[in-house]
Amino acid sequence: MYVITYVYYAPYNYRVRAIISFSIVVGFLGATILVTFVTILGYYRRITVVGRIGNFFWLVASVGPLGHLREIIQTRNLNLVPLTLTCLMTLHGFVWTMDIVLSRDGTFFIPSLLVCVLGVLEIGVYSALRLAPVPGPHHDIDQARTQAQARARVRTRTRAQARTQARDQA
Repeated sequence: MYVITYVYYAPYNYRVRAIISFSIVVGFLGATILVTFVTILGYYRRITVVGRIGNFFWLVASVGPLGHLREIIQTRNLNLVPLTLTCLMTLHGFVWTMDIVLSRDGTFFIPSLLVCVLGVLEIGVYSALRLAPVPGPHHDIDQARTQAQARARVRTRTRAQARTQARDQA
């Protein structure tokens, strides 16, 4: 459900990259299960190895939408923020964190806590950018006017200095 939501809201080039990445992850995970089934003896050791590899890929998939964060901050384009996906990811990380804390199983604690914290960070960035004042067309005009006034002051000061130097020399 998570990947489907991400693919649905992502721009086209990110969508293609996400589908390719997801295919590679699923293929790698399948190959890992097959290789561990053949090479590692012992049911619990096999589950531990596959669980840790799955844990790693779950973390990579959950932190994936944060790759847009730099571009979002630079462009201040909130259309790039998959807000529904981020909220669901954060909720998912929070539920897993609470489950791990209550069951006292530390296997997934750090990745689930990291997903929860990074989700809250992305929601915070979204909120900060949404509440920040956006410079409109008047901002450019005011900035140009201020720069023109500064140049005029410099020119006036330079002319006055030239007149003063001319009087001193005479």
